[in-house]
Amino acid sequence: MEQRSSTRVAFKMGVEIAAGSFRGFTVETRDLSLGGIQVESKTQLAKGIECDLTLYPASGLGIASFLLKAIVMRHTETGMGMAFIHTSRESLLKLVDLLVASGLEEVVEKELQTMGKPRKDIFMM
Repeated sequence: MEQRSSTRVAFKMGVEIAAGSFRGFTVETRDLSLGGIQVESKTQLAKGIECDLTLYPASGLGIASFLLKAIVMRHTETGMGMAFIHTSRESLLKLVDLLVASGLEEVVEKELQTMGKPRKDIFMM
């Protein structure tokens, strides 16, 4: 049964994962939402592991790399699904900017409604 509340969209970019002994472990995203991310990786961290993710958006988007905290929620045949945790206002704004700059404003609007927060409230947090 699917328990995800966020709408994930296909999205490719580089991500560096740091968790315990895994430092500088670089992967590529498969999809992204305001609530989480799925990465393609042959290496899989244990479910429940918290990690730091550094996202590296494409240079043409004009958005610098940024850090998010996540927890491994599930494994797939090609990687891992992670939920963002301890998401700060700043990190949420960067995710919104990234999705909007990528032409996915409708997805952002839908997710913010699901979260019960109009977009203007995010910018005023």
